[in-house]
Amino acid sequence: MPSSTTGWIIYLLVTVAWIYLMFYGQKLQSMIWKSQIESFLKEMKAVSDAATAKLINAVVQRGKPNMDPSQRIKDFLEFFTIEPVDRDPSGVLKRLEYLLDVRENRFDQEMAKLAPNASSEEQANLAVAMEAAMALNFIYRYIRHYLVLGTKQNNWMILMQVAMSLGQIKEIARSYEKAMNAFLDGKPIGDGAGPMVAHMLAAGAPMQEIEGTKTVFAKQEFEGRTLLILKAKGPGGRVGKPGEGVQRLIESEGDKVKLIITVDAALKLEGDNSGEIVEGVGAAIGDPGPEKFKIEEAARTHNVPLLAIILKESMDEAITGMRKEIADAIPAAVEKVKQVIREQTKAGDEVIVAGIGNSIGVA
Repeated sequence: MPSSTTGWIIYLLVTVAWIYLMFYGQKLQSMIWKSQIESFLKEMKAVSDAATAKLINAVVQRGKPNMDPSQRIKDFLEFFTIEPVDRDPSGVLKRLEYLLDVRENRFDQEMAKLAPNASSEEQANLAVAMEAAMALNFIYRYIRHYLVLGTKQNNWMILMQVAMSLGQIKEIARSYEKAMNAFLDGKPIGDGAGPMVAHMLAAGAPMQEIEGTKTVFAKQEFEGRTLLILKAKGPGGRVGKPGEGVQRLIESEGDKVKLIITVDAALKLEGDNSGEIVEGVGAAIGDPGPEKFKIEEAARTHNVPLLAIILKESMDEAITGMRKEIADAIPAAVEKVKQVIREQTKAGDEVIVAGIGNSIGVA
């Protein structure tokens, strides 16, 4: 036991602190977590409001509407889509595709009203900028929900889980914040790697639109083969319906098609190099299901090999302006596609090459 006065004081303070932490430590930690979340929400609110203001300003400047679009845009930020029932899986993809088409048409109609004097390409860019603003608004409201819920129920577990996830959530929010500038400026983004590969393969060949798909294709000769090169219509912010496009092309060309290659950006694992090119099997496409299913079904029905080439990227790289590492990898991806075509087909064959991704900034 301590013998000096100082020792006794230290012993007493440590004992009191230990007793306090034993009974009130969790409450103190909850207060720290709550403070961290509140600080993040304050920052997130400013970011979300700034993105919305930027979108409103772009709509006014480019679309020149005959009314103030501010409130209409703010109301539209909470627009939602309800997924179809999946307890009876028969036909669920068709119903999902139908709902996604309705959603896309609703966005097109809204932008036509908000920005009547903007070109169709500018309206497409404003639509994807709206998606980014919606994402930022949702992140703010989602975190606020759990802060209020955790505080109301005095549930430290909820506060802890949110606080522990703030680092990752901040990265996602920053990505969408930076994406706004690329969308509004109409610049290529990382997800445009697939369309850019298709653009380079087409080498100036005239593009034809596949009706009702917001997708275009070109025919190009390559070492005795005929390439049917597919991508979303650009340079506006569109992803098109590449699955529908592949399906229609293979049905029109029949047995002449001997290979389908999809090229897309894919999320890398931590430690992987950005722009690394990898070959695989299957449909490289990140849609909710309908377009991927159509590519797979077309390949299966016509017994055509389905190969994939991906360019590794982080989420931040995928939705923001195209980084140098990705842009530098595009020519190598084009050569990889050519190598696969040489190895897997012969002169006289037809090959479908689908550049999957957002064609913003890619004509």
